Amino acid sequence: MTFRLRSFSLYFLLLLIAVALGNIVVIWLAFAQVEDSGNRIARTHAVISSSQTLLNHLVDAETGQRGYLLTGDTAYLEPYVKGKIGARESLELLRIQVQNKPQQREWIQRVETSMGHKLSGMEDTISLFQNGYSTQAVDEMRRNFGKRYMDDIRRTLGLMLEEEQRLLEVRREEYRLDKMQAQYWYAGTTLLILVVAFAGFYVLRSKVIRPVDELSTQMKHFGQGAPLVLQERSLASAEVRELVEAFEHMAANLSSKQQALQEALALAAESNRALNVSNKELESFSYSVSHDLRAPLRAVDGFSKILLKDYGERLDKEGQELLGRMRAGAQRMGQLIDDMLVLSRISRAELKPQLFDLSHLVEQTVEQLRESFPERQVEVSIQPELQAKGDPGLIRIVLDNLLGNAWKFTGKTDQARVEFGCALRDGQPAYFIRDNGAGFDMAYGDKLFGAFQRLHSSADYPGSGIGLATVARIIHKHGGDVHAEGVVGQGAVFWFSLAS
Repeated sequence: MTFRLRSFSLYFLLLLIAVALGNIVVIWLAFAQVEDSGNRIARTHAVISSSQTLLNHLVDAETGQRGYLLTGDTAYLEPYVKGKIGARESLELLRIQVQNKPQQREWIQRVETSMGHKLSGMEDTISLFQNGYSTQAVDEMRRNFGKRYMDDIRRTLGLMLEEEQRLLEVRREEYRLDKMQAQYWYAGTTLLILVVAFAGFYVLRSKVIRPVDELSTQMKHFGQGAPLVLQERSLASAEVRELVEAFEHMAANLSSKQQALQEALALAAESNRALNVSNKELESFSYSVSHDLRAPLRAVDGFSKILLKDYGERLDKEGQELLGRMRAGAQRMGQLIDDMLVLSRISRAELKPQLFDLSHLVEQTVEQLRESFPERQVEVSIQPELQAKGDPGLIRIVLDNLLGNAWKFTGKTDQARVEFGCALRDGQPAYFIRDNGAGFDMAYGDKLFGAFQRLHSSADYPGSGIGLATVARIIHKHGGDVHAEGVVGQGAVFWFSLAS
């Protein structure tokens, strides 16, 4: 007969569920009985406590009455009133607690009658005293007519306490037996589950685990080049046989896929070599741009400066303006070359991530801006103690550009404000730099982070158009995102995030 793991697993699971459910039901019933016994004990304790509380309230009321009648001090009326109210409340509570006990209900009725006479007598003496008949009130108290009612209350409550003490002992014994029975049931059902689980494990080990272990060993040997030799005992279950057949099919296709993988690896190695060559060519081109193009630009700028200095008086106003434009163009071209080289170096730079104080880095950048533009009065708000993980050197370039832009575009704003902080965007922390400067039209917002893209005239706000492209390159290199929002004439906010 073929052993099938699926059928065995189904039957074993059903058996285990049945045993577990039976265990749960039995344990629940046993512990419910224990809980019921405990509740009965708690109710008995409650009756005893309420009886004693009732008696204490009556004693307090009587003490307050005597103190008031003997001294005339109204301060004694407070314990008298509280004791009287507490006694009635305790009596009502007792009535509820013993409503299912006929004998106790009868005793409660007796207590209620005696307590009514007792309280009525105390009220009468106090009324006499308050109406000016203090001597008669004290005489009534000293005749001690209420003592027999108080004695009757004590006797009746004593009978109740004796009965409740007897019930308490009985219920404690019931609780002990119920608890012991629940523990026996729990131990027995747990042992049954362990026996069933052990039996299932034994069958699985002999029919599945051991054959699979043998097959795994043979697969390892096959992977090392040894031939696949299947033993009869490895086919203990139909599922194992299906696994062997699948492995044989996989082995048949392994050679062709391995050859394809080797070809792909060779192609990847060739691509890497080509990429290394391209990177070296890019570095060579960057050096050429840095060295070869700067020399002519310096010459143009230098000679134009000499012309203006030595021959400026011979030129008319238009000639001087043309030479000034020539110098400005050469200087701008030099700045663009520098910015392009920075962008190129950032693209090739290796990240050196670490945890650092981003707020402190912002403070340093703002301090440098204040030193560079001492004539500017800018209100700056920095959220303190913001930690970030990234390359501090590259993030410093991001802050230089974003805060520098905020400084620049608030140059024509009265009461300029710049704010740095952090907030949640789409459930992730994002940092922002907000200003109340010139702002921009959101319709052209997609051009902000492109190289040489400008939304403002260079005459109004000088710049090369590379700064935000550099920011985007650095943030993307960190696995984050950058986004900008703005309103013309009201300011802008730049958001950036770093990979967590």
